[in-house]
Amino acid sequence: MTTNSVEKLRVYIDDRIIGKLDMPLASDETGVVVDLADRLSEHTLDELIWGGWPICPVHHTHPLVAMPGTGSRAWWQCPKDRTEVAAVGQLGLPPPA
Repeated sequence: MTTNSVEKLRVYIDDRIIGKLDMPLASDETGVVVDLADRLSEHTLDELIWGGWPICPVHHTHPLVAMPGTGSRAWWQCPKDRTEVAAVGQLGLPPPA
């Protein structure tokens, strides 16, 4: 996959198509996860869930943003203080033991 390749993706929730994304994707795995999480949150989920998703559990006033973070993973981070809240795909799960 190259940085400028455009992928056409369909987004499903509960077996219903809720949107389509035509977007260029990053060339590395972490970047692809960040791109997908960010676009889904911003363009699809923000339209369905007023006020954005996921909401920052510290401030409760804004959504988290997907960013590259610790351990070559994509993380949901607070845009105000850059606190890593959870790895993308692990939001709401208990921390690993």
